[in-house]
Amino acid sequence: MYYLVGLAIILAIFFLLIILKGKPGIFNVNLASRNIDNTDRQRIVSLWNKVEELISLGKPSQLNEAVITADKVVDYVLKKLYPMEEVSVERYKNAKIFFLEKQDYDDLWYAHKVRNELVHNLEFELPHAQAVEVINKFEKSLKIIIKDLKI
Repeated sequence: MYYLVGLAIILAIFFLLIILKGKPGIFNVNLASRNIDNTDRQRIVSLWNKVEELISLGKPSQLNEAVITADKVVDYVLKKLYPMEEVSVERYKNAKIFFLEKQDYDDLWYAHKVRNELVHNLEFELPHAQAVEVINKFEKSLKIIIKDLKI
């Protein structure tokens, strides 16, 4: 009898874990805090200060550089979290676990796609307002991934 009760409990836990595995943030809530040390945090803040400096200068070329640098900062964090992933697109896919809101994750992808368009399309011109919007999306994503990050 106790054997059956124990087996039922084990099966219930197993199925609960399977169900929760697909939920964003359930198992990796503290992953970023464990893998991002103080040296990394200082580097992230320093790089982000560069992004803000470029924004304040306001020229189109500097805004473009700010968008590219913001993407690099996010990718730096994701490389720390997923060192085995060699391609940034895979790291971005894995980042989904940090986002409780689908829209926030979609915003990260949007920002990354705008950055790609900026880098790969010679004809693409990024309006000032869109550059600021994209940078804000990168910043929000960083704060979601690293909950206690002060940038």
